[in-house]
Amino acid sequence: MKVCLLLLGFLLSHPIIAAAAPFQTFDSKAQLNDRSAAGSPLRATGLASFHDVISANTISLKCSLQGRLTNVSSKTVVAFEATLDISSGRAACFHFDYRIDYIFTENMLTPGTKYDLTEDWNPVELENHGKMLVGEPQVNFNVTFVEFSDGSSFGKSRLSDDLSHERKTKMQSMNSLLKAFDDGGGPAMIRTIDDRLAQDTDTQSVLIFLFDIKGQIEEKGAEAVVEDFHKRLAIVEERSNLLGSSFLSPD
Repeated sequence: MKVCLLLLGFLLSHPIIAAAAPFQTFDSKAQLNDRSAAGSPLRATGLASFHDVISANTISLKCSLQGRLTNVSSKTVVAFEATLDISSGRAACFHFDYRIDYIFTENMLTPGTKYDLTEDWNPVELENHGKMLVGEPQVNFNVTFVEFSDGSSFGKSRLSDDLSHERKTKMQSMNSLLKAFDDGGGPAMIRTIDDRLAQDTDTQSVLIFLFDIKGQIEEKGAEAVVEDFHKRLAIVEERSNLLGSSFLSPD
């Protein structure tokens, strides 16, 4: 999941600008608005809370979200992509990209189960240059792509275009790291990851995956990571029957 902070001055939905008082506080709430296309197999619900502290030169925003994403379809979801835009209407807007893939994990999003959207963000402080925007708080969620365990899908997005390649790349990376472990243990695994990261040719999802694996090796030890790799690869092999045999074929 990726997050970036955007100034509301760039949002056309908040055109009203007022002079900032020396010190003001505002508390507000907003229901999550699911803007997904009709027929989306995932339904988002939730409530956001905002606390804005506005001084002569700065705006401090504290926001939180209690929410969930429910699989309302009759099929098991193996991957999805969605976006979240959340704004207090006075200070700032968070934009999140969700790229979730369960292909390597034991549990997928079965019918009726929920993905937790709950977040409690740290306060963010911005310069306001003596001005503040006045608008209504908003929380907008949009499901752009869903892949089911039978290989069918809903919608289309960047994830739908990259998914097969990213999965194959992660599998190849795990197999490469298993070989490195056989040749030189944990230090060889770390060197292999560092060499791969230095090339900087992978997608963001794969880079995050490699950084995460390196952290796990340093925290849990190489043996635990190797055991986890074997479990993940076994799960993928079982699911290749659902996703198509070409999934495990080389590029």
